Amino acid sequence: MGKLLMPLPLIIILSLLALFLYKRNKNRAAKSIVALNIMLLLLVTTPWLPNQLLGALEHEYPQFDQAQAVEVVVVLGCDHVNDLRVPLTSQLRACSLFRLTEGLRILRAHPNALLITSGGSAETFSNAETMRDLAIELGVPAQRIRMQTTSRDTEEEAQLLKPMLADKRFALVTSGYHMRRAMRIFHHA
Repeated sequence: MGKLLMPLPLIIILSLLALFLYKRNKNRAAKSIVALNIMLLLLVTTPWLPNQLLGALEHEYPQFDQAQAVEVVVVLGCDHVNDLRVPLTSQLRACSLFRLTEGLRILRAHPNALLITSGGSAETFSNAETMRDLAIELGVPAQRIRMQTTSRDTEEEAQLLKPMLADKRFALVTSGYHMRRAMRIFHHA
């Protein structure tokens, strides 16, 4: 249901509503919805609004301090495609690629730390497996990597990772806009 409230589906729903009202000779209401749609489309397709909305979340948590000792670097899953015809870097969506890159940056500063990739999928390969494979291609030894491949969302990731992280100092890597929620869920777990 939440996906229907994303900008593009909402614009499509409002457009269909405007068409329905126009067919019912409710031209004034239809024109109002079309005007609202145009304003909404302009707001979500220009960088200003997303930058304003995400800016506060992106900067709420500072960049990870490399001087902090960690035993584990946890990279939360995001999205990928299972298409072996393209390189691994193209199989990971931007959010997964950004998260993995940051996780590898932290891992490089902590040569004894483990990397845990996370994220399940109904596809052939999970997000965790795809990130692991790319990490190995980028030079991380396979024995330094663990996976959690069955979670469907952040709550499941926290619960399933809990035994792997018990009493360990770890860095949690996710997107800036997701960090507040992820931190809350992991603290609760």
